[in-house]
Amino acid sequence: MDSTSVKNYRNIYETLKQELKWKITDKRIWMTIASTYEMSKKEFNMDHFLPLATLLVY
Repeated sequence: MDSTSVKNYRNIYETLKQELKWKITDKRIWMTIASTYEMSKKEFNMDHFLPLATLLVY
């Protein structure tokens, strides 16, 4: 991974952590989601992700 990929991964991870810390407490899930987005080179958008995450949690 190059430094841009690492920065992007960390940004996604921190965003997930801030937004979902009370819904998903296992940090490995945040790490998996951030890795998936970064490895696929897809743009992460919390506004699009949050409704999906809400469906999955409940």
